[in-house]
Amino acid sequence: MPKKVIAKIDPEKCIGCNLCIDLCPLKILELKDDKAVMTDEARCDGLGGCARICPQQAIEMVEKDFPS
Repeated sequence: MPKKVIAKIDPEKCIGCNLCIDLCPLKILELKDDKAVMTDEARCDGLGGCARICPQQAIEMVEKDFPS
């Protein structure tokens, strides 16, 4: 399986500030129960703008296996 870098959100650290959601050009992040969640991991471009803008450091970029 090929690996891909994607954003992983830690719900314990997320404060629901919306910065990552507003920044994401792919619009694959949304608020659910006042926490940011990714709606489509396969579409994440892995560029990490969301991780860099997060004031709580609640987002990290990780490698994940995806089917080809």
